[in-house]
Amino acid sequence: MRRDAARAGSAPRSADCVVVVVATPAPGPPEARVLERCPVPPVTETPVRTGSVQKGGATLLPRLPMIVLALALVAGATSRAAAEAPSLEICGNCIDDDGNGLVDLADAACCAPERTAAMELLEGIIAPGAETSRLRLAATLGGDALLSAGGQQVLMQLGSAPNGSFCASMPPSAFRGSAEKLRLGREAVAGARGVRRMQLKRLPDGAVRWQARGRRVGFSTDERQGSLDILLLLADATAPGEGARCFATRAFFRPGRNGTLVAE
Repeated sequence: MRRDAARAGSAPRSADCVVVVVATPAPGPPEARVLERCPVPPVTETPVRTGSVQKGGATLLPRLPMIVLALALVAGATSRAAAEAPSLEICGNCIDDDGNGLVDLADAACCAPERTAAMELLEGIIAPGAETSRLRLAATLGGDALLSAGGQQVLMQLGSAPNGSFCASMPPSAFRGSAEKLRLGREAVAGARGVRRMQLKRLPDGAVRWQARGRRVGFSTDERQGSLDILLLLADATAPGEGARCFATRAFFRPGRNGTLVAE
């Protein structure tokens, strides 16, 4: 199933923060480090006049070519070093950064197999549109799902193919509630890309019930049926040593009423 991502709009105040998960190389299985990043105001610099006259009438102009050459050599060496260095997978940007054909949560650098569990999909409805779609998802997550009242971070991904995936990110500032039940606040979240309702609720048996909804979620599809990977990453920003937990399933969507797609 192919989806075309739409650009996220601006959001007020704390909603401008987005989740960035950087997979860092380390001995043993790859680990993911989750960060909440907010926009940084641009820095205005005062230009320096390189042709100003020095004492005695000499200027910096004759020396400028050597300076430019030295800077160019340094920049070239830096570019070569960056090109030779292995790329790191950035989890949540919907880009195959390391070029292995796996996008974000489908990559072991973000979701290692030993930290990934199956989710049981309870509901899946997509009403596709030209640029946005109406979405309803509900699933049960295993007992090792992490819930944090003060540091909950969630990455949600639909699809696993390059240029054919939808990614949404929810930072801790977007959630309200307790460690037993968390939900998105009323403010729009820029990184959520149209997902306006999300809830995580701890069940009596220790599992977690997850729900996600949106009327104008930023993806679309022109296919009437097919399989879709649904992936989720949960992390606690207050306890980075605990590591992220991932959950995944592959659902087959068939045609439903009024042009909808319904998961079997």
